[in-house]
Amino acid sequence: MKSIWSIDRDGPPTAPLITVRAPAKLNLTLRVLDRRPDGYHLLDSIVGFVDLHDTLTLRPATKDSLVVTGPFADRLTSTLSGNDDLAFRALQAVRKALAPPDGKPDWFHRGVAIHVEKRIPLGAGLGGGSADAAAVLRALRSQIEADACPDLAALGLTLGADVPVCLSGAAQRMTGIGDVLSGLPALPPLGVVLCHPGRPVPTAEVFAAVKGRYSEVAPPFPDNPGAGDLLSWLREFGRNDLAQPSEDVDPSGGRLHSALEQLPGAAYTAMTGSGAVRYALFQDRAAADRALIALRQAEPSLWSEAATLLP
Repeated sequence: MKSIWSIDRDGPPTAPLITVRAPAKLNLTLRVLDRRPDGYHLLDSIVGFVDLHDTLTLRPATKDSLVVTGPFADRLTSTLSGNDDLAFRALQAVRKALAPPDGKPDWFHRGVAIHVEKRIPLGAGLGGGSADAAAVLRALRSQIEADACPDLAALGLTLGADVPVCLSGAAQRMTGIGDVLSGLPALPPLGVVLCHPGRPVPTAEVFAAVKGRYSEVAPPFPDNPGAGDLLSWLREFGRNDLAQPSEDVDPSGGRLHSALEQLPGAAYTAMTGSGAVRYALFQDRAAADRALIALRQAEPSLWSEAATLLP
């Protein structure tokens, strides 16, 4: 167990416990349309979520604290101080936006103990930090009167471009700089195999390598797609414009992409976010589980996992 601060284990005995999942996001497509004068890039992305998730619990305490456990706890706590963590920053942002009612603080104005069970790899393009921040916002939203609740999507955007879409928790078409979301019909439960090439690729370096390789907006997304409809659309129109810039920064991603394409049953292969995770889609979870066995035999040293696309 890794603690960024020492946790206060002596909170109120009747303290409510809030547990919320933070599912990993998956960019099924990501087109870069332009670059604004302020340096932000305009995007057109179809975003889904998978059942790989972090789990966060929050409870009242006499002081703020954060404990991280799970497979990626060591890596997270070795690179962050508490104030850098997006989940903690989300807590602080809600506090700042919402004054205590009648001068009497809500429990989250006093102190919050946050526990993160970290299963989403870092620097992966799966939105792990953004998903955790969104989970904290969702948890706190459940404790705030509806008419007093701040605009959490706008608040989330101040934390990171992926936080609003992670806050939605459902398939979205994401445009602008990540701030314009359009809901999509439920996605079919395709199987997914995810693989991390072993080291993160810095997002800033990837976007800097785009160098004017801009695209047009993708055609309309199919209505109520079945597995075949979605895979056909992705094979024709799906791509990630950051894949080649990411490989310019770290060529290992290209080799991994080729390995995923060769898995039995792989129907669509892409990179999520700005990398470094590559993934392949399959007709169903059973096919993904079989392919995962083959991938782990071929690439035993790399992190890989099977998942299911969430509706």
